[in-house]
Amino acid sequence: MQQIAKDFLTRCFAPGETIALLLRSECDGKMRQRVVTLEQATDVRYLNWLAYQNHHGVNLYAAANPLRSGSRRRTKESIIAVRHIYIDIDVDGDARLAALRASDGVPVPSAILSTSPGKYQALWRVEGFDFATQEDMLKRLASAFGGDPACTDCNRVLRIPGFYNWKYTPAHCVAVEYPPMQPTVLRTSGCRRVRSLPRCRYVGTRG
Repeated sequence: MQQIAKDFLTRCFAPGETIALLLRSECDGKMRQRVVTLEQATDVRYLNWLAYQNHHGVNLYAAANPLRSGSRRRTKESIIAVRHIYIDIDVDGDARLAALRASDGVPVPSAILSTSPGKYQALWRVEGFDFATQEDMLKRLASAFGGDPACTDCNRVLRIPGFYNWKYTPAHCVAVEYPPMQPTVLRTSGCRRVRSLPRCRYVGTRG
């Protein structure tokens, strides 16, 4: 499970970047944040510590975008660059994910996370996005594919694959799927067709 997490983080971030991790206890809701470099997060001892926490009922997340060096908290102001856009699909997930896969409005996602049965997070690697463009595209993706409209800020976290989601009984091991070929890096021009896609009304709970 640690190797899956390591591969995911290495795909998402560049060497030397600062990333934010969120640890949330399912038992009491207590949250802890850790701001570390990619190398620290993917060190075998650190991954073993994360696995120990997860084994004891702690849910594990990573911010979707890198932080400024020296940051101590995961705030919007601490985000240094837009690296991903993403969508949370947690209602009618299988059908909506199939619609996303079949759409010509967006490229193939860089990764798709199965966060719990029938609930997904899809993300795309992006270039040339400022924060306003990212937020606009997140809202458009959520509207077009029936995602959670609350998950549209630049400091949003994603579940880390390879670890368990303790929200459910039995716990669900978060899985990740990558495209068979190198995914297209999404640029602002690549999202123009999203604006013409039909809208879906969101009703649901977080996965």
